[in-house]
Amino acid sequence: MGGDNPVLLGAPSVVGTTITVPGVFVQRSTGLLLLDALPPVTARAAAVFNGWRFLRVFDVKDPASPVALSTFATPNTNNEAVATQGTWSVHNPEVRGNTIYASWYSDGVRVIDISQPSAPREIGFWVGAGAPDDAPAVNIWSVVPHGDLLLVSDRNFGLYILKQRP
Repeated sequence: MGGDNPVLLGAPSVVGTTITVPGVFVQRSTGLLLLDALPPVTARAAAVFNGWRFLRVFDVKDPASPVALSTFATPNTNNEAVATQGTWSVHNPEVRGNTIYASWYSDGVRVIDISQPSAPREIGFWVGAGAPDDAPAVNIWSVVPHGDLLLVSDRNFGLYILKQRP
């Protein structure tokens, strides 16, 4: 793909063609330096692992001034050895009383006690145990508590319904 050989998306001759356009994001200040530099401009980019995203607990009694109280991460969240083998980030946390139900993509469902908000602790998790033999590894999008059940949507498999144990 280039200026002398354009690819028209949707044209019959390119059905099934994979087009890859690499992209690099930089801080605004770096972008402005590149924009204002005199040619020729040289830039280098390197990947640096700094962990996946984790859960943050805030005190929002004063919504105008939230106070960060703590964080919670699974062991895989900051494990560079598995960083490219899944998605190890929190998603769609649901708070019910002193409990957070968090979907964590490849790290399944996490149940976190926040009765002491400055020291959250995991009290339960599910990463696919008991799933059908043909089910792929979990990729949890959302978990919703419903009575003593957890309704768990998996991006690769569909709906799981889990029963919480007391």
